[in-house]
Amino acid sequence: MKDRLYRLLLPLFITAFVIGVAYIGIWEWMICRVYIDPMEIMYVNSKIGEENPDPENARIVDEGVKGMQKTIYGEGRYFINPVVNDCTVTKVVSTAERVRYRPFLGIIEPLQVGMVESRSGKNPASGEFLVDSDVKNPKKGVILEPLTPGVWRLNPHAYEIKISDAIKVAPGYVGCLVSQWGSPPPKGRLAKEGEQGVMEQVLHPGIYYINPKAFSVIIVDIGYRQTPFEGINFLSKDGFNIEVDISVVWGILPEKVPIIIERFGNADDVMDKIVRPQVESLCRIEGSKYGAVELIEGISREKFQNAFTEKLVEICQNKDIQARLGLVRNITIPQNIRDPIQKSKIAAEEMNTKKEEQKTQTMENQLEKLKQEVIKGIAEVEANTEKETATILAEGDRLVAQINADQQIEVAKLSRELAEIQAEITRTIGLAENKAKELKRRAEADRLVQEIHAMGGPEAYTLYNFALNLDPNLKIFIRHTGNGTLWTDLPAGMKDLENMAAMQILQQHQQEEADRKPANKKK
Repeated sequence: MKDRLYRLLLPLFITAFVIGVAYIGIWEWMICRVYIDPMEIMYVNSKIGEENPDPENARIVDEGVKGMQKTIYGEGRYFINPVVNDCTVTKVVSTAERVRYRPFLGIIEPLQVGMVESRSGKNPASGEFLVDSDVKNPKKGVILEPLTPGVWRLNPHAYEIKISDAIKVAPGYVGCLVSQWGSPPPKGRLAKEGEQGVMEQVLHPGIYYINPKAFSVIIVDIGYRQTPFEGINFLSKDGFNIEVDISVVWGILPEKVPIIIERFGNADDVMDKIVRPQVESLCRIEGSKYGAVELIEGISREKFQNAFTEKLVEICQNKDIQARLGLVRNITIPQNIRDPIQKSKIAAEEMNTKKEEQKTQTMENQLEKLKQEVIKGIAEVEANTEKETATILAEGDRLVAQINADQQIEVAKLSRELAEIQAEITRTIGLAENKAKELKRRAEADRLVQEIHAMGGPEAYTLYNFALNLDPNLKIFIRHTGNGTLWTDLPAGMKDLENMAAMQILQQHQQEEADRKPANKKK
């Protein structure tokens, strides 16, 4: 039974294996396999599926619907049935290569921004040209979010990318954002996010990737600048035509840029609409308060300049503009007025010059007199100095002589005292030497007496000395015999020869000790 079942199933297994190998090895791997290289994309057009419900608007469709598919494929290996799908491979190219590869633009270079326009989806509402990037419910129009630098893979049948430069705000400038879309804000207020108009925030120095369809940026120079105004005409208080050249230092703060742009436009409009009219008006108003002669005076010109600056600062501050200084560089007065004034000024200056020259001459005379007095004083001081110097030198010589004499007297006294001391030292040394000799003799005598007593008397001492003077090679043998012999008749002292020899050794030892003691004392 099992063998029969095996014979029936074996052909089925072999057939299934062959079909699987043929499907995977031939169909899938050789026919359906598609390889996408780096920097390429592939989009697929499905030939089967449900019909596109909105073929006019929906250029790309979801999976299962007949038509151009939303899904695009990047680099890699894919298995797609070529019978029911048409595959198109195209390159992801940069702006420079767009002429050659027109179907798709996908590389955003540094300092560039990509604006994406959707060609697929529902039509936007009337007046609406910016749409959100809603994948589920796409709309036709420019997508609000821009593309930053990088590589982007978008289906060219549904999207088109347009390249523009990024916004660069340099140091010393700010960017004023103007929104091109949204509802208008309430009157008197700047636009916020989602509203149309000049926006509250400003762009500080940096690089910004902004959709140029959604926002425009006005670059404004901030800080203070100096603007010269020349040839401003007005009538003086006494009816003469005056011409003034003046320089104004003014500027715009960053936080005030949106308000100024909203009210006046750009920085040039601020100059034409605010600064220039106010400068000319204030020059006429303040200048008409002074006469032609007064405007030549330095003090009057300073008052005119200070009043002009104060009024200009106040007016500009009320309009959110910062003004710092109005500097009057030149005031032109009619010639027929200026000549007499200048001549009178010159005459007055010449008179003052003569007075100053007279004062100078007087001072020079006084200075010469003082010089002569100084010279005389110097001569007197020199004479007195020589006299005082001679007196001081003489007194010094006298004192030196007296000091030398006193020193000689003291030296003589010291010499005499030294001689007396030396004599006393000599006498003391002589007495000490005599005393030492006497003590030495006494010590020798005492030692002799002590030695005699130690030997047992003069006789024993004599024998001791006799023994000391014997020949060192002499040998004495003492034999004791009985009574009645020759040896018993020897003197009694001869029996103590051994004791005498011992005493000789002791005496030598004592002498050595005595000799060492004086040597130690001398040291």
